[in-house]
Amino acid sequence: MRIAMVTSVESDLPVVDLSGALTGSGHHVVVHSTRAAEESGPQRQLESFVAALRESWAAEPPDVVHAHRWTSGLAAMVAARPLDIPIVHTYQDTTRAPAERVDVERAVCRSAARVVATSDDDLPALLRLGVRRASIAVVPYGVDWNRFTPDGPRVPRGSAHRILTAASHGVPRELVAAVHALPDAELVVFDGPPPAAGPAAADGRVVRVQAGPGDLPALVRSADIVVCGPWCDRPSILAMQAMACGVAVVSTTSVGGMSDVVVHRVAGMVPAQGGPGGLVRVLSGLLADHARREAYAIAGIDRVLARYGLDRVAEDIADVYASAVRREGS
Repeated sequence: MRIAMVTSVESDLPVVDLSGALTGSGHHVVVHSTRAAEESGPQRQLESFVAALRESWAAEPPDVVHAHRWTSGLAAMVAARPLDIPIVHTYQDTTRAPAERVDVERAVCRSAARVVATSDDDLPALLRLGVRRASIAVVPYGVDWNRFTPDGPRVPRGSAHRILTAASHGVPRELVAAVHALPDAELVVFDGPPPAAGPAAADGRVVRVQAGPGDLPALVRSADIVVCGPWCDRPSILAMQAMACGVAVVSTTSVGGMSDVVVHRVAGMVPAQGGPGGLVRVLSGLLADHARREAYAIAGIDRVLARYGLDRVAEDIADVYASAVRREGS
C-alpha cells in the first residue's frame, strides 16, 4: 500500500517509528512535514504546504493519507479532498485546546474516512465532536523495543538521583518545586527551553538538554524515575519508552490513554494528591525504595512487550488503512 504520512513536526519520532515499521512490512511510506506552528500556524505557510501536498499527490497519488496533529489534518483534508484520497486522522486530546483547534479537529475528524483514537479515553470526546463510532478505531501509540531496551548505553550522570521529563513549552513549575524539595535529586528536562529563574534553576539542579531520536534511549536509561505530566506533548509515548527501558514511571495526567498505560502500583505510580506536595511524597518514596523501582521496571517491560510493540501497532494501523480505502471505494 502507498501511504502518505503528514505531520506538522519535523522528525516526529512516533511518526518516523510507525513509518519504519510499515515500510518493514512491505508498504511504501512517504512522510510530509512542515514547521507550521501547532497553535497558530501562519496562514501563508499552511497554504504553501497544502499546495505542495496537492502537487505531490496529483503526480503520484497515495492509497491513503494519515494525518497526525490538527494543523496537519487540516492541510491533508484540503489537499486530498479534490483528489478523492481517503484520509485517516489520529486524534489528540482537545481538553485544554482553544476553540479554533476544536473547530478544526471537528471538521477533520468528520471528513476523515477513519479516525484513530489512541485510547478508549478519547471516545467520549470524539463522539461529542460528532464522529460516528463506526468510523473510530482505537489503536495505541507504539514503542520500538529494538531501540528502547533495558540494556544499552546510558548518558553519564553524577551521584544525585535523576528524574527525567519532557516539556516542549516550558519547564513544569510543580515538578521543579517537587525536585527542589528532595535532598539529593536533579531534574533533567529534554526538548524544552531553559528553566525559568528561581531557586531550583539557580542551584543547578534543573538541567535542560536536547535529545535527538538516537540519543533518547540512553537518556531515558540514565533516569531513576520518568515523570509524565500534562506538560508533555504525548505523555503516553514517553511512559512507554521509559517502561521499555526498565525505568519506573510517575504519571500526573490521565489524558492520552495514560490511565491505561501506567497502571497504578504495577508499572508506576499516580499521585493521589495533586501539586508539588503529592509529587514529593511519591518521588521521595520511590527514590528511597530501589526494590520497588525494580519491580515496576520489570512489570513495565512486560506490559510494553505485551501491548505496545511497534510491529503490532503497525499491523493494526494497516488494517485501519485498508478499511478506509474500502469505505471510500464503496
